[in-house]
Amino acid sequence: AELVLVVRARSGRYADVHALFGAVGAALGLALLLFSPWEFDELHVIPLTIGFAVTGVLTSTLLVPRYLFGRRAAAQVEEAAHAAFSCHGVYRTTDRIGMLLYLSHAEMTGRLLCDSGVARAIPADVRAAWRARLPQVKDAASLALLIDEVGERLAGALPRGADDENEL
Repeated sequence: AELVLVVRARSGRYADVHALFGAVGAALGLALLLFSPWEFDELHVIPLTIGFAVTGVLTSTLLVPRYLFGRRAAAQVEEAAHAAFSCHGVYRTTDRIGMLLYLSHAEMTGRLLCDSGVARAIPADVRAAWRARLPQVKDAASLALLIDEVGERLAGALPRGADDENEL
């Protein structure tokens, strides 16, 4: 089998989420300025509102992608993994024995995509167990363990032939 490993910092940009947090920060800041018991000079309202907006964007940039995206993050990772499968030509192997292991750090998950030859050789429950382990891959050691396990199982099911070459 041919295994391609792709590790990305993030699978999506989420600019709309950051803009939403900035707008909420600006609205809350403006409400604070307008309804607080303290008096503010009119010249301070616009810069302070912009400051609240920037704080909202920065907060969402640092915290939101990891914890609040849910299904959207899963969809972004799925789409990016399929794009990588195509871009790296994993489907081009002679016997359709390509496999892509895609990990996305910001979304804290990944995808394992197999071509039809791998799907025939490796039972669905084994592939599902590998997929279930992807969210637990946090460092190089856990990634190496998963790759070793995948490699051992693939070597038994799809042994290397004498005339084998790296097609990818």
